[in-house]
Amino acid sequence: MENDQDFCQGSRFLTMCSVCHGIRQEEEWLTIERFLLLKMTDIQGISHSLCPACAIEHYGQFL
Repeated sequence: MENDQDFCQGSRFLTMCSVCHGIRQEEEWLTIERFLLLKMTDIQGISHSLCPACAIEHYGQFL
């Protein structure tokens, strides 16, 4: 099996953990929130919310 670093080298692929959704940058794993704050310099912070589909799926009985 080829190493995912070799596969992605020179491309614009983002390596994301399939379990925790961490993002690998160089040899470090970052939370997606940290990654976005580092890459998107025009934002000051991140606010969490629920999209309508997740709200229904996870909290539908309360809506």
